[in-house]
Amino acid sequence: MFVFGFGFDIKSKDYKVVKMTYSQSRGAFLLPPKVEIFSLSLGIWKQLDGFIPESYIVEYFYKQAVVHGKVHWTGYKIDVERKRMKNLILAFDLSDEIFVELQLPECLVIGLPMNLNTAEFGESLAIYHYDKCAWTWICSIWVMKEYGVVESWSKEYNIVLDWEPGMILGFRNNSEILLTRRTGQLVSYNLETHEKMNFDIIGTKNSFFMGTYEESLVLLNEGQLLLPNDFSSEADRDEC
Repeated sequence: MFVFGFGFDIKSKDYKVVKMTYSQSRGAFLLPPKVEIFSLSLGIWKQLDGFIPESYIVEYFYKQAVVHGKVHWTGYKIDVERKRMKNLILAFDLSDEIFVELQLPECLVIGLPMNLNTAEFGESLAIYHYDKCAWTWICSIWVMKEYGVVESWSKEYNIVLDWEPGMILGFRNNSEILLTRRTGQLVSYNLETHEKMNFDIIGTKNSFFMGTYEESLVLLNEGQLLLPNDFSSEADRDEC
């Protein structure tokens, strides 16, 4: 299993890609994963030799949130003694290239991790708590008001979709969100007025993506060229 993350390194003014590879044995994914980092300015992959937390990433969404120069994913650990999962947020610092674990609100630590998804709320880290995975009628939005401080988590919104279940793509601003309906329509929903606006954009229900970007001075014609046979084997395995 592969999990990818990408973001802009503020210090080096460079784009980086993080790839975590989970090996599999007897139907179970092994910990810790192998972690590799790609730098756009250098054009090469390198393996991370530092500390790698023994946590799983929720592969249902494969979504990330880039806040404060870190890539964030929803993750969980297995509590063997209590025979349950403990949810958390796994973050990777793009500048220092180290992992950090952040705690969730106490009410979200125990529960199905597939019902959680990291997100960006302006310049703050947020978490979506769906009532049923992604295609939901109800979703609460929690925001970490002070980064890294567990006590600063605040439940800001409780969304009830009385017209059709959907999946949240992200915030247009602090009062509107974009979401995709199960029918494949793209919709803007105002969290304050509860009004919705349908766009004339239709795709499959999983074909939409919303993300932010930063301008970069990195030139694409610099760096080391990678030949196709350097990654063809992994590409073939991940083609599906």
